[in-house]
Amino acid sequence: MSPEALTHTQPPVSEPADSQPVESGEFPRSVNWANPRVSAILETAAACFSKGGFTATTLADIGRELGLRKSIVHYYFASKAALVHEVQSFAYGRYLDALRQGLSEESRAQGGLKGLWRSLRDGKALRSLNIELWSEGRRDPELAARAGTLQDEARRLLAEHLTGHKGVTAAQANDFAILTLAVLDGLTVLADREGSDERAERAFETFLSLLERR
Repeated sequence: MSPEALTHTQPPVSEPADSQPVESGEFPRSVNWANPRVSAILETAAACFSKGGFTATTLADIGRELGLRKSIVHYYFASKAALVHEVQSFAYGRYLDALRQGLSEESRAQGGLKGLWRSLRDGKALRSLNIELWSEGRRDPELAARAGTLQDEARRLLAEHLTGHKGVTAAQANDFAILTLAVLDGLTVLADREGSDERAERAFETFLSLLERR
């Protein structure tokens, strides 16, 4: 989206902002994400925060990336803290959407895990942002609570997908979901550290082959 497309002043469209998710897997929001300017600010803020961190990134930096004055960003978000909270909800919503899409691509366990792995592997910017969010969550209970909600919902979706596969019980599926997400998160860290997906891809294929031998 060009800076020119963002120069018209539009009032933010408010939505109820509860301290708890409205539904399972949904996060509170204070602005309308369908508003083109709002979504552009959130996308750019997420990229800036993941690259420079929360402390070093200012509202002016985010506005500059979009060709907007700081006052325009401030018009939609009362403070940087408010923007951080909104970016977290926005990013987590995208993550769960990608997870659902990955699990729906194929009907059984391996196919679903491949889709999940692709969504995690390809979301490098989101992984960097998540590290910032986890760190900031040590100082902000609301960020920490939402991060916990994200993990719970991700595990629920994966466990639901796995239940009944080769006689897997609900309890086993829940334990396996916890283990699987930990393994895949670890593989994405490996790929980031090495600057290449090659070894992580091989490890993932080995992980799948071991599952088939159970």
